[in-house]
Amino acid sequence: MSQIKIRAALETALATITPIVDTQYENTAYTPKTGVPYQSVSLSINSTNPTLGDAFYREIGIMLVTLHYPLLGGTFDIMTQAEKIRTKFRRGQSFTKDNISVLCDKTPDIRSLPNEPDRFVVAVKIYFYSNIIS
Repeated sequence: MSQIKIRAALETALATITPIVDTQYENTAYTPKTGVPYQSVSLSINSTNPTLGDAFYREIGIMLVTLHYPLLGGTFDIMTQAEKIRTKFRRGQSFTKDNISVLCDKTPDIRSLPNEPDRFVVAVKIYFYSNIIS
């Protein structure tokens, strides 16, 4: 259940960033609207055991938020949104769902990706970990 709570904590925090951007979450149906920006979200988590004992482990991961903005609209709007995400998930920020806390341990990366046919694409990589005690 820890990964479900980690995802919920991070996605809930992302949803508080304004203005609200249409969001495509993993394994959900979404049809982009012509001329309307949207973001897609994916999560990659790897468990590690940094200490001895079977009651503790650490979930380490990356949440990737990919911004898809209309092509030929310049970079101001998309980079403003990327910076808002970077600020929300800044190094040292934490988010909690039930008894699971998620800590952002690095400054998020922002980088351009190859354009889609009608979209300029920028990715924000959010680094995190969560110590799980069972």
